[in-house]
Amino acid sequence: MVPSRSPIHFTNELEVEASPERIWSLLVDPKAWPSFYPGVEHVQLLDGHESLRLGTRFETNLAGQDVFRSVQEFEPPRRCGSCSSTATKPVRARTTGGSSRPRTTVVTC
Repeated sequence: MVPSRSPIHFTNELEVEASPERIWSLLVDPKAWPSFYPGVEHVQLLDGHESLRLGTRFETNLAGQDVFRSVQEFEPPRRCGSCSSTATKPVRARTTGGSSRPRTTVVTC
C-alpha cells in the first residue's frame, strides 16, 4: 500500500507520550475513533468482529462522506492499513525516545 499511488491520500501526524501498544488498542477499536479522530462520526464493523483485524470490512463517515473499507495490512502494533475503491489510508505507530517516556508518532496517510 503506497499512499503516493492512491487516487486520494492525506497525512495527519500527532506525537503523544504513549506506547505503540496503547495507541494500537485505540486504532483497532473503531468505537473509540470519534473521540480522537476529527471528522469520524461513526464506524460500523461489517463482519461481526469486535475490533479491526486483517480482512475486516467496515463502514465509516469521514468528513461527511460514507465510505466502505477493508483492512488490507495488519502488523500489530505497528501498522494497520485499510482501503476503499477511492482511498488508501494506512496507519503506522512507532516509538522513539527512552523506555520511561516513549514518544509515539501516529501517521495516517
